[in-house]
Amino acid sequence: MASVKSGKSKAKASRRRKSAPGRRLRRWTLALAAVAVSGVVVAAAGGFGLRSFASAAIGDMARSAVDAGFRNIGLTVQDVTVSGRRNAPAAEILAALLVERGASMMTFNTEDARARVLDVDWVEDAQVKRLFPNTIRVTVKERTPFAVWQKSDHSYVVDIKGKTIAQASASVMAQLPFLAGVGAPEAAPKLLAMLEERPSIKSRLRVASRIGDRRWTLKLDGGVDVMLPASGAGPALDELLRLEDTTGILGRDIQVIDLRIPDRLTLRARSVKKPKDERDENS
Repeated sequence: MASVKSGKSKAKASRRRKSAPGRRLRRWTLALAAVAVSGVVVAAAGGFGLRSFASAAIGDMARSAVDAGFRNIGLTVQDVTVSGRRNAPAAEILAALLVERGASMMTFNTEDARARVLDVDWVEDAQVKRLFPNTIRVTVKERTPFAVWQKSDHSYVVDIKGKTIAQASASVMAQLPFLAGVGAPEAAPKLLAMLEERPSIKSRLRVASRIGDRRWTLKLDGGVDVMLPASGAGPALDELLRLEDTTGILGRDIQVIDLRIPDRLTLRARSVKKPKDERDENS
């Protein structure tokens, strides 16, 4: 048989069940009241045209009331997660958010934060989201490094779109080919597209020098310089591949392969220094 509690017992149990939700409801009510009051205050300030110091002070008081209300119900920043980062400094991304532990989740502006994160060197795109009740999540897409541009005494990483990245670690630079010459970063994406279609040449590339901001000379491993024409660089690279397949030209004792003129191949052999004893005998 099911037991039946007395009226007094049921009343006490009911009060216990309702006590915790009741406290949460009162906290939510206080927070919403703070938001409502702040809205009225700001509207009143605008209606009376208070553009003086007093107007600014009222606005600050209203924002403080909103923050306090949301903090009272636990909607505060307690954690920040960053994903997609490999080369971008984590400290710079966190600093760009301009948020501290305990700040209000509701008044944190994700769009403003995203704009600041996009200013971090390695970041190409970013998403900033609030995960209630207490987490800010940042997802970044980094630029893809293509080469290192040497300019005067400085070196900059260049991404596949030709944009320069001011800061890069030595380990990143060591894995990339080098660019040199005026206009090299801007012209690099087109060169990259051609090399992507010819991976056997791309894998050999050590330095791509922009000559007169018109054409490229590629220094390949082994010290071979390949001079490309200002126009028609793609067909010239195809001719280089044909020569490599048929003659193994890149493995020969050649210093310069000049492909600037269509249908004409000019080669320059590597200079060989005679041994000292041999020079003395012939002198």
